[in-house]
Amino acid sequence: MPFLRPRELVTSQAGHSGREKQQQLLHAISDYYQEQYQQACALRGYRPLPIIASGHLTTVGASKSDAVRDIYIGTLDAFPAQHFPLPTTLRWAIFTGRRWSAAASISATAARRCR
Repeated sequence: MPFLRPRELVTSQAGHSGREKQQQLLHAISDYYQEQYQQACALRGYRPLPIIASGHLTTVGASKSDAVRDIYIGTLDAFPAQHFPLPTTLRWAIFTGRRWSAAASISATAARRCR
């Protein structure tokens, strides 16, 4: 997934509190990942292929390694891991130059099917 800039996902409106702006961005990111996941499911069809995604954001509610550094996304400090469409396992990595370092991983208790 590309780096998701808040201005590409939501339109700021006068009178919204910081909390409201955070919630709006959270929902927009959730919707974007869900749409991408649904498209991947449609492309996969009934073939038993894994769906692999990579993104550029900080999550909360997932374990992380010592190699992780915080990433700030507009007004959103971190993205709750439970907002991802969960296949059996999700793994995140940070690409730094020529190195990949594991950033976080979570496992669902049961595999979810594409809906």
